[in-house]
Amino acid sequence: MEKLDRIAFSVPEWVLERWILVAYLIINWRAKDLADRIQVRPDKRFYEVVAKHLHAYVQEGVMPPDDIAPAVLNLADDYMSSTPGTGG
Repeated sequence: MEKLDRIAFSVPEWVLERWILVAYLIINWRAKDLADRIQVRPDKRFYEVVAKHLHAYVQEGVMPPDDIAPAVLNLADDYMSSTPGTGG
């Protein structure tokens, strides 16, 4: 394999001005393909756990476990404001 000492190339100025957008696009350009291939549906136990902690928080003021608290609190906010749940 040959070793190249130098390679000359130019980067358009708009790329440098918007480097974070370009980096995001490069990282995520195939993310939709990957997301379309992953089909995960929560099972019954998932809904039972969420319902249990949502009910405990809304009805009794009991905080959910730290690892799921943000999602449960978001659902509680949605429930209290009568908006469709987003869960995240």
